[in-house]
Amino acid sequence: MSEYLTIQLKGRISTRRPIEFLLAEVPLDYHNPFARIRYALWGEPQDDGLRLDLGRRVFIDHLEDDEQEEILQAATPKIVQVLIDALVDTHYE
Repeated sequence: MSEYLTIQLKGRISTRRPIEFLLAEVPLDYHNPFARIRYALWGEPQDDGLRLDLGRRVFIDHLEDDEQEEILQAATPKIVQVLIDALVDTHYE
């Protein structure tokens, strides 16, 4: 079973409503390049997170609403950068 690093995203990724990114769960097993991004829609946390391929820097999962998907895609580079910075900090602690 993999261990996970939880990285807070709330308040670190600015987007327009209705999406708010809450946290990321990143496996510490470097053979697993996927993170799960937890988010809320209109203030309601969603049960399922979105899978983010850290190697390709793209979301595997998508949102049905075109406007929400556009917000997700626009936020992807910032999310990836926050995760990389947190992983580097963890590695050097």
